[in-house]
Amino acid sequence: MGEALSYEASLLRVALTLASLLLGAWWLNRLARRAAVASKGGRVEVLERVALDGRHALYLVRFDRQTLLVGAADGGLATLATAPDPGLALATPESPPPPAPESPA
Repeated sequence: MGEALSYEASLLRVALTLASLLLGAWWLNRLARRAAVASKGGRVEVLERVALDGRHALYLVRFDRQTLLVGAADGGLATLATAPDPGLALATPESPPPPAPESPA
């Protein structure tokens, strides 16, 4: 009887250890996803996310001086619309200054 109790206790310890490892891996994965979306230093920035239902969503993404509307579904991602980003376009130093008004002679 002592061996059976020892075997059950060992099995319970292994199960609890495995469960805690799986829970820790799930938590770290979730934390990494949040950090990736929240990072501001890169060229890609997720401006907004709208969940349409459990399996479909729209993302407003800023990338390389453009704003993209991206649809996400079970089949993957699709770019639905693109537009130049006015906030970034105004901030570029390459933009020429507006022309000065001409005075009548």
